[in-house]
Amino acid sequence: GSSMSFAKTRPPAVRAMPLTGFPMRQMKLGCTRKASVNALPIDQQKEKAKEMIRYYRIKGLQRTEANRQVFGWTPNNEILNGRWVMMGLFLGLLTEYATGVNLIGQIKLMLAYTGVIDFD
Repeated sequence: GSSMSFAKTRPPAVRAMPLTGFPMRQMKLGCTRKASVNALPIDQQKEKAKEMIRYYRIKGLQRTEANRQVFGWTPNNEILNGRWVMMGLFLGLLTEYATGVNLIGQIKLMLAYTGVIDFD
């Protein structure tokens, strides 16, 4: 086991810089006054960035723990299963377009050709 706690945590709060703080926006608007920027000092920005890096590393470890299980109802297994189903439906619709046999008819033909079920 790991000594890290995997408790649900919230990302650190980061104050966004307003759009009026960008010189390009003021140039487009034709303003001549200097932009007022409500940004954090560089030291505080670096500390906030480090907090976010720590937060997302923990989130990545939590995701890794959840994906370690190979069998069963895991998020990765469900995504993979959904992708196979979408591909199968697409190929079934493509085959229906090419042959005129609907999806149920295709399944019946496949079962009859493989000898699983005899429809005669």
